[in-house]
Amino acid sequence: MKRNVRFVAATVYSAGLLLAVFIAILIAARRLKVVGRENIPLQSPGGVLLLSNHPSLIEPILLQFLLGAALFKNPSRYFPWTAADRGNFYDPWYCWWLRRLRLVPISRSRNAGLSDSLALRSMANLLKGGAYLLIFPEGTRTYKAVRRSEYYGMSNGKKMGILRGGMGMLALLASPLCVPIWVEGTDKILPPDKRIPRLWRFLTCPITIRVGSVFVVDGARDHKKAAQVITEKLLELAESAESAPKGGDSQ
Repeated sequence: MKRNVRFVAATVYSAGLLLAVFIAILIAARRLKVVGRENIPLQSPGGVLLLSNHPSLIEPILLQFLLGAALFKNPSRYFPWTAADRGNFYDPWYCWWLRRLRLVPISRSRNAGLSDSLALRSMANLLKGGAYLLIFPEGTRTYKAVRRSEYYGMSNGKKMGILRGGMGMLALLASPLCVPIWVEGTDKILPPDKRIPRLWRFLTCPITIRVGSVFVVDGARDHKKAAQVITEKLLELAESAESAPKGGDSQ
């Protein structure tokens, strides 16, 4: 545990600092717009569940630093845990550093999804202990859900994969504060099936991160109804967004 804390702190103060500078430049250049950052609770006595759509492979890195200055003041408290594909833990390109960061391995199988009981218990225990947990409830990147015709289409043209039922189970088990997040534009910077970001596309394709109001899943009697509550909150946030990101200042 102490080794993990030291590695997290080293990551935040080294790679994290460089990323923070890069993000600040993007915001100043109106290439990145963050709306509603103040909606993320920093004084919560319990766990906080950050729920985001998943258009690309950029969000797991970018959203790690959404807590801003608080993260650098106290990384052991505010550096969020993230649910990650279990298969990557055995990939020689990823395994060394994945096993040292705050990641919970989960199955991305269509049959297992977030219903992986061991992963659910691990995440529920983290939330009960007051941790921040970043998760992508679609269970895959959005374009894959669209290919399988397992998605919601919205009136403003946005799309979101159908959420996995295990997501509702996690909310019921841990009763965390839930924060919906909607990300746009990252799939233009890192297109589907590509590994190298097209950084020059920041010139014409800004990224927008929209953070919604905190909510609690209460009144739901089973995990399917709880997952429906989460779905509705994410869809509401997506529907309230612009049809296309236009850049702007961080708020």
